[in-house]
Amino acid sequence: MEPAHFYILIFIALAFFCYYFFFSNKAVVHGVISKTPFRKMSEVQEGENVSIKGEIVYLGKTMVAPLSKRKCVHYHVVVKDNSSRKDVFRNYIDIDVEYTEDVVIFDGENYAVIDTRTVTSFIDKDEDFYSGFWNSTSPELKAFLKEHGERQTNFLGWSLNLYAQEGILEEGETLTVAGKASWRKTSDFKFKIPGQKVLYISQLNEHGVYLSDDPNA
Repeated sequence: MEPAHFYILIFIALAFFCYYFFFSNKAVVHGVISKTPFRKMSEVQEGENVSIKGEIVYLGKTMVAPLSKRKCVHYHVVVKDNSSRKDVFRNYIDIDVEYTEDVVIFDGENYAVIDTRTVTSFIDKDEDFYSGFWNSTSPELKAFLKEHGERQTNFLGWSLNLYAQEGILEEGETLTVAGKASWRKTSDFKFKIPGQKVLYISQLNEHGVYLSDDPNA
């Protein structure tokens, strides 16, 4: 191998390493969570920045994930062109969307309501979907493409060559949250919460509340 080619490969490898461990969405979210003091909900003081853990419970509004049709309070869907750069039928589709409803977690003693108006998250994408010449596009994926203003077939009427991933937050799943804490009355919320007070986690910074369902967060 030519020395120049070797150094180019080393540079590419280092760039990938730096991105994955320092600049990827996972690295950013986990970095913020790890730098935010962890507290049990019962130990949280008014107004402090904290990270907490708890199991998701359905007490408020939920929704159905578009591709897997699973009940959830948050979903993240990514759909990308799965064809090669030289493919004549390349479609250039690139969709990345997240939606969140009422997120409430319970640690066995206290409940926490999460402010989801602005969220930065790393959610495990545990469902994969493919379409192409040998795999017809599912009705759910077709509906999702239509909803986002994309065509469902190529100009020959064949299924688009796509790769899609979906991750959700569902009941019983352990969630780690970082944000600014305050204690509220349960009556302050539109849905019924057991007890008289509840922890409210609001935006940590301009990027909102940080969420991750990764057990290592």
